[in-house]
Amino acid sequence: MESPQQRLLNTNDTSMATTRVSVTKSTDETKEATYNLCFMIRLVSIAALGGFLFGYDTGVIAGAQLYFSDDWPDITDSQIALIVSIALIGAAIGSLFSGSISDRIGRWWVIFIADVLFTCGAALMAFAPTIGWLMVGRLIIGLGVLSLIHI
Repeated sequence: MESPQQRLLNTNDTSMATTRVSVTKSTDETKEATYNLCFMIRLVSIAALGGFLFGYDTGVIAGAQLYFSDDWPDITDSQIALIVSIALIGAAIGSLFSGSISDRIGRWWVIFIADVLFTCGAALMAFAPTIGWLMVGRLIIGLGVLSLIHI
């Protein structure tokens, strides 16, 4: 009995020849495969950008937590922990709904909404007058970023 490696090297195997011919049988199939590859590269690039934003945001908030007590002297450790982790709650909520929303309105609109959410959340965090507003901004950023990754 032949091993799978020997079968691949065997030139008399008609199933491999048929498979090769069917893949390259017409130029229409080649164009479709190229189009799908470009689409997948764009889609993966957008998801990677969302992952980069999420990681960058996590790194920024980890460094910024050292200075929370300068702006809010009465902040507790549990509030700091909630500020850092509330983006994950938003991310979990965003990942639950982004797939079904993208099926209804399309990926482009979900990506656009996720970008707007991330921008609004960042602006809200930059100008947050209280700890509560900072937490709301972090929640919005979590919604935006993981919605982008989930698509």
